[in-house]
Amino acid sequence: MRCAGCVSIVESALRTVPGVTEANVNFASRSATVSGAVPVAAPIEAVIKAGYHASEVVEDDNGADQEAAEHGRYQRRQGVSWI
Repeated sequence: MRCAGCVSIVESALRTVPGVTEANVNFASRSATVSGAVPVAAPIEAVIKAGYHASEVVEDDNGADQEAAEHGRYQRRQGVSWI
């Protein structure tokens, strides 16, 4: 995804999948969250048909720990770049 228009296209594609009750796309993280009673393959197929790449993301139990570590590395990099 390269722009807000892409977000709109992907959200629209996801919302047309039978069983999807809510679909939200996050441009910054290049990810989507889908709610509803739908097999995992259906929204992925809809995104691919819309011309984008998609795959299931499964977070493990320490996903929050990994995110905090990445945030710390990012802050250190920014601190170095501002000096």
